[in-house]
Amino acid sequence: MAESCRRATGPLVDHVDTISAAKDFDVVRVALRADKVSWLGMSYGTLLGATYAQLFPSRVRSAVLDGAIDHTIGARRMATDEARSTEDVFHEFARWCSGTTSCALNGRDVTAEYQALLARADRHGVPAEGVPGGITAEQLGYGVYSALYLTESWPRLSEILRDVMVPDADASLFTRVGSDAAYRVIGCHDFPSDVRTFEDFSARQREARRLAPVTRGYIEAWDLQAGCAGRPIRAANPWSRLEVRGARNVLVVSGEHDPATPRVWGDGLVRQIRGAEHLVWSGVGHTGYFNDPATRDREVDHLLNAS
Repeated sequence: MAESCRRATGPLVDHVDTISAAKDFDVVRVALRADKVSWLGMSYGTLLGATYAQLFPSRVRSAVLDGAIDHTIGARRMATDEARSTEDVFHEFARWCSGTTSCALNGRDVTAEYQALLARADRHGVPAEGVPGGITAEQLGYGVYSALYLTESWPRLSEILRDVMVPDADASLFTRVGSDAAYRVIGCHDFPSDVRTFEDFSARQREARRLAPVTRGYIEAWDLQAGCAGRPIRAANPWSRLEVRGARNVLVVSGEHDPATPRVWGDGLVRQIRGAEHLVWSGVGHTGYFNDPATRDREVDHLLNAS
């Protein structure tokens, strides 16, 4: 796949890492004749924003980095941290189901039924139109992981799971879950895999199952770790520490129950940005901006009024 990208793009494929993107962003700033920027970065956008602040600290007027990524942790910890946090958030989802009729699985053992669904998918796949062999446990698990991001989507997630848990149900919705080529190329530049052998893969999978016995580690970090293994394109921005000095008004935001960017990553990022403030919100979901109105209000106020 990597070689086909190289044939399709030429030398561009070697220059789509985050450092290159941050430099491109500054070209846009110049073209817009803006002296400084106000940056709202979420999830991957926190790495892009922090990298921009490292390269061009005097150009940052204010910045919010919500759902922080710590670029020092390496491939293994990225997977283990995210496996733990996704398991935690799935249990929050199950607890929500037990306490509200808005959940289509209210009154049922959500955890046990979900584990049974994945076990069934392991045996013979869950039927889906146009998919020979059916949907795999990995596809189901990654789809659920993605749906845990926004608590407002949990009622719909519960309906989908209710319908798919029925024997011989159609699981076509999960065929739309996956990574496109551009995502993979960019991700492998910034988050290269350290997996080298089948034994490495097996050990990581056992570790994920131990840390996340319900959700199994079907997460974005595993998608990158597996998808970037053996890649012939050299990573242009491999795992490294940021040293951000001179950028003012940087607010890092983390959630206590974020499936994709655990709070500990925010702890790590804020230590790499001199003078940054760390806002931690106690709710559930990926980024405070999309899940917690009070946190979103704090972010907007910071962006507009920091001086």
